[in-house]
Amino acid sequence: MTSYNIVTTDFPFLEEPSNTKKRPALILTKVIGSYELVVVAFITSNIDLCEPTDIIIQQGNDGFSRTGLTKTSLIQLHKLFTLPISEIHDNIGSLSPSKSKEVQEKLRALFDIA
Repeated sequence: MTSYNIVTTDFPFLEEPSNTKKRPALILTKVIGSYELVVVAFITSNIDLCEPTDIIIQQGNDGFSRTGLTKTSLIQLHKLFTLPISEIHDNIGSLSPSKSKEVQEKLRALFDIA
């Protein structure tokens, strides 16, 4: 089973890409190619924006403390970003095995993979 790491990186705002904010992200791939890229998913504490492929990480639930997140958050698997590994600031935590399995299931649904 893949264990997914949660890191911090500078993400552009979708409304204004020139502005960035240091925020958590979930690394979805190993390092890819000579440019050392990774694919990550946005993580937000704005859980009102939940889509069917998103995953809620509930504060107080089993495994929350290992994530490094400070409050209930939403992994937004529909908001993916490719960036160089050099733009990762900190490794703050990881997902529990059950949440990692949920990520795999939701990615299969998102990309319609059997």
